[in-house]
Amino acid sequence: MFALARTLRPQVLSPTLRCRRWFAEIVNASPPSTELSIANTPPVASNVVTKAVDWRKERVPVLENHGLYGFFRRKEVKPGAEEPEGEEKYEVLESPEDMQKTSGRGWKAEELRLKSFKDLHILWYVLLRERNLLASQKEETRRMGVENRDWQVNLTKVYHVKKSMARIKQVINERRLAYEKATELVKKEEEQHHNVAVMKLIAKKRENELSERRKARQELRMKAKNAREARQARLAAERAEKRTEKQAQRPGRRGRFFTGRVRNATTSTPLIGL
Repeated sequence: MFALARTLRPQVLSPTLRCRRWFAEIVNASPPSTELSIANTPPVASNVVTKAVDWRKERVPVLENHGLYGFFRRKEVKPGAEEPEGEEKYEVLESPEDMQKTSGRGWKAEELRLKSFKDLHILWYVLLRERNLLASQKEETRRMGVENRDWQVNLTKVYHVKKSMARIKQVINERRLAYEKATELVKKEEEQHHNVAVMKLIAKKRENELSERRKARQELRMKAKNAREARQARLAAERAEKRTEKQAQRPGRRGRFFTGRVRNATTSTPLIGL
């Protein structure tokens, strides 16, 4: 396998030099043909030389720490070698030897469930960067004419990256569903608490109404009792007044003797008055 990689490496990397794109190139001016020339067209001077345009000077300046450079691999600088500058620090393609290296495994759902939202957010963008990096490599190798997918990009890495991102989505979805269920339970508990509070208020209101009714009924009873007692007292007073009036209207009994029985203290015999 490594021998095949060594033989294929120059075939994969050599087209990079041929496929480099330039904004301007030197074009040799050829004299016009006599068959297609027009009489009124002036002849082209043979001493005209076109100058190459340095496209690097006309490019927009970009910071070296720009975020888009994160989608490209940084070249490994060997000890003692000069550090490259600008875009020379990065590379798009991965060597066959690096492609044959065993990469790490993907993230498991059990591990992701222990992460916080912030860690999952950071990990998502790290995986997204790796996925875009692999996609850039695949597109570049396809443009160079490499049709074999195994040599375009490391499919194991692509699988692990996609699987890890899918598991992050799964964990986020689980948390979302748990949050929705928790909010529903909280709403139900709040509704039950509200219903209990309302029932308590209704019961208290009914109790207050019943107590007010009892008080009003007792007041009515007391008023009726007081009225009845006052009426009885008034009737008794009227009767006594009538009795005294009747007694006052009767004639006197001055000529009559006492007819009651009188007992003697010694004989204890009743004496009847004549």
